[in-house]
Amino acid sequence: MRFSAYLALPGVVIHELGHYLLCRLCRVSVKEVVFFEPSGPSGYVVHVVPRRLRQHLIIVCGPLLLNTGLAFLLFRSAAAAVPEAAANLGAGSPLLTIQLVVAVVVGWSIGLQAIPSRADAISLWDVALDRLRAGNLLALFAVPLAGAILFVNTLRRFWFDWLLVAGLAGVAVWLPLQK
Repeated sequence: MRFSAYLALPGVVIHELGHYLLCRLCRVSVKEVVFFEPSGPSGYVVHVVPRRLRQHLIIVCGPLLLNTGLAFLLFRSAAAAVPEAAANLGAGSPLLTIQLVVAVVVGWSIGLQAIPSRADAISLWDVALDRLRAGNLLALFAVPLAGAILFVNTLRRFWFDWLLVAGLAGVAVWLPLQK
């Protein structure tokens, strides 16, 4: 397995866990779960098509919420630990600095996998179009959302996901810390 696959591992696992947990929350049957597969697709959750469009929306957007939230918390905790880590490092104890670096790397990995995948977007697109034909008004929101996810996936070629994570880390550092 390549080193980059190890770096992606936390983010992929959390992404698929987001789908899986929201399937369970929405009471949608899960057929198969692969949290990480370095030789094939990174990971996937196969579930039945939800009866309600809102369930499908929730399941598709799960990783966006879970990965973004968890990455933000890791960045935030790292930012809060910088003064103490610097003091400890100056005193000859690098342990907190190492923990801080690990938190940032894991947060970055998790943040990079926050965007729903192209497969997620296509599945939402297909279901939303079907429900739109059936007169479901929520599909008027779901179709453009699926299109936006597809567009953002295209922007990944231009490192958009990296810019998104950098912005998330920047906000985590910029916000005032509570004492």
